[in-house]
Amino acid sequence: PGAQGNFFHNFANLDEYNRAEVNAYVESNVVRDYVLAINPTFPTIGEQTNWPVNVNLNDSCNAYYDYSSINFYNNAGGCNNTAFSVIVHHEYGHHLVAVAGSGQGAYGEGMGDVMGVLITGDAELARGFYTGNCSSGIRNADNNCQYSETNCSSCGSEIHSCGQLISGCIWDML
Repeated sequence: PGAQGNFFHNFANLDEYNRAEVNAYVESNVVRDYVLAINPTFPTIGEQTNWPVNVNLNDSCNAYYDYSSINFYNNAGGCNNTAFSVIVHHEYGHHLVAVAGSGQGAYGEGMGDVMGVLITGDAELARGFYTGNCSSGIRNADNNCQYSETNCSSCGSEIHSCGQLISGCIWDML
């Protein structure tokens, strides 16, 4: 009482499963706080408490949003545990898109990546996603994707590739 204290989340940081729990909790709150600092009346987010963030799911190389939670997989199949920084930002970004009333698809993928870009200031999305590779990510917002009427973008028609149009525009503006 009357003195400042320091609180450490998972100070030893030695266990993948505990680290995933702490990372997902902290990074989800980073996104929430970021959004509410910019727009305190953003739909749903300010009133939403106890929203499920599930970690250490028994699968690999992915994470997902299912309209009621965000979900992250274990370290397996050549990928690290996906409950970390930009991946959490991306999946929470899907939730932001949904509660704001926008559709998902390529737009949701692009806006998920935009959350990671805005929060980290890094164009390389999900550095360390693949085991043993901490320098490269799974997508890059520093890109030259151009709109294509027939193929969505010059980066491809797959929704993550097409979403790079949005993240690339935001990165260029930053």
